[in-house]
Amino acid sequence: MEFKNSSIRYSKPLIGLHWLTLVLLAAVYACMELRGFAPKGSDLRANMKTMHFLIGLHAAAALVHHYVTRDNTLVRMLP
Repeated sequence: MEFKNSSIRYSKPLIGLHWLTLVLLAAVYACMELRGFAPKGSDLRANMKTMHFLIGLHAAAALVHHYVTRDNTLVRMLP
């Protein structure tokens, strides 16, 4: 996929990537700040840990596909 950037306007996938990064950073910050609201041993805290692990596993798998197998999986996933 080729991005066509100019000094006036960026491509739609690049703008989408920018906003996705912002949303993910906000979610990470919110998770760090809200960690204290889930007491140890609660179902909410266990679910948060599970989601954290699964998102990290998904990101690691995506990076393996991109850098190790080089099969263009990430490129095919872009809109």
